Amino acid sequence: MKHRKKRNRLLLQLGLVFLTILTVLLTITSLGIYDTAVTGFLEGQNANMTSALEEITTIISASVYDSPVIFEFCLDEWKKDPEYFIAEANPEEQIALIDYLENTAIDGSFDQADFYEKELPDQYKPVFAKTTYDDMSYSFSDFLSRLPYERFVFYDLSNPESVFVYGEYGEDGLIRNVGQRFEVRLEEHPAIADMISTPSEEIRFERSSDIPEKGSYYIGYRPFVVDGKVRAALGLVYDWDNFRNSLRDKILRRQLLTAGCVLLGMILFLFVLYRKAVRPISQIEEGIQSYSADKSSPRLVGRMYQIKTNNEVEYLADSLADLSCELDFYTRENVRIAEEREKTKKELYEAKVNVMVSQIQPHFMYNALTSIAMMCTIDPETAQEATVTFADYLRGNMDSLKQTAPVPFEMELEHLKKYLYIEQLRFGKKLQVEYDLPVMNFRVPMLSIQPLVENAVKHGVGMKKKGGTVEISTRETDTAYQVIIRDDGVGFDPDAKKEPDGRSHVGMENTRKRLMDLCGAGIITESVIGEGTTVTITLPKDVQEGLE
Repeated sequence: MKHRKKRNRLLLQLGLVFLTILTVLLTITSLGIYDTAVTGFLEGQNANMTSALEEITTIISASVYDSPVIFEFCLDEWKKDPEYFIAEANPEEQIALIDYLENTAIDGSFDQADFYEKELPDQYKPVFAKTTYDDMSYSFSDFLSRLPYERFVFYDLSNPESVFVYGEYGEDGLIRNVGQRFEVRLEEHPAIADMISTPSEEIRFERSSDIPEKGSYYIGYRPFVVDGKVRAALGLVYDWDNFRNSLRDKILRRQLLTAGCVLLGMILFLFVLYRKAVRPISQIEEGIQSYSADKSSPRLVGRMYQIKTNNEVEYLADSLADLSCELDFYTRENVRIAEEREKTKKELYEAKVNVMVSQIQPHFMYNALTSIAMMCTIDPETAQEATVTFADYLRGNMDSLKQTAPVPFEMELEHLKKYLYIEQLRFGKKLQVEYDLPVMNFRVPMLSIQPLVENAVKHGVGMKKKGGTVEISTRETDTAYQVIIRDDGVGFDPDAKKEPDGRSHVGMENTRKRLMDLCGAGIITESVIGEGTTVTITLPKDVQEGLE
């Protein structure tokens, strides 16, 4: 149950990863759609606004803009009394103006280019300006009704810091805010600032939050230049909030569609992932657990070969099946090697027995028994003691075959003393033994000191006519314990070629190897011909600590 929860957790983790990816993709997609839509909208609106502004400018030019004098005259008149120009027209004033124009006309025609020069009476100037204003306003309203825009704005820019409103024309045909003034911060209106600083008839575009009123608008301005200065500007206004809301709806629909497609894809992916990865991995896990319990390679191989995914998971299952077969092979090999090692160990033990038996050399036994026999008539009590000691010595040799671990030095010393007691019976006063043992709290392999002492007796003191002394001592350094065997016998040349000497040589090599293998000990032999031999056994303390 615990493992199943872990597998479900894996699917949950993958689901969370995909949800995160989905969120990031939707965010990136939304931003991309928004940027693309805004860019496309601005490009389209700029072209549409440019076309519309040029068309309406043509209408204005046909009436007043082609004559800068009349155009500026009208602009000034409109600013004098804004209420008059938005009021209902007075038919009597218009008839009087028409009559005056007809009576003043030359050859029945009227030339607008020199109209102002004929000094139109002051009483007719407002009427003429209002008639022009009404014609222009009608053209604006009619034109706006055919376009997808919220309003036209017509501003006077002779004082850029205090813009005068000639009129704002809405979709409903009404004119608003005529005669109003509003303060303009040019740093917040780059299009107006650019028109004033660089007078030209080029159309400019900008986003605005306070013109024509508080809100969010996109405006295209068409400036009117008189005498090298921007005198007025016609603006085409698009409500940015409407566009943004429309765009938000489009993006939301695309988001929902994209999210649905991605979510469906994620579900299909997780389903395929479960079929092709999670479930096969679960089968692999169950097979491994079963193999850990019963160590049955055939059963594991059967389970692994049932996994068919045609991907890396199937390869993994096949590899595990092959691995279990390899493990079986190496297990059998290890068992075989262990059996061979056990056999070798047994053979080594038997060799050690042979060596140990060989150390009890026949001539030593003969000499010991002969000495005891002689003592029987001379000193029966000593003969009896020697017999018991000799029996203990033989028993110690046999017991050493069962002892594989190092023993306390005191135990080895007791066995050594029995050997030397028997040798002193044979050599008498020619063999002196001295002990200097201040340190004995360490361990040595059993029967590892005797062969070295035996060499000192047999090849050192025993070869000297007057005999000599064998000294056995111990020392302690900061890092090791030392056992020193010194004799003042005949000595030998350490550099001379060693000749095989039969069993004694085999016994010495066995002793050296046992000291090294069991205690990490080293043996140093120093000898001078005619002066004697010194053998030093060094036992490392760090190894001794592991033997306790």
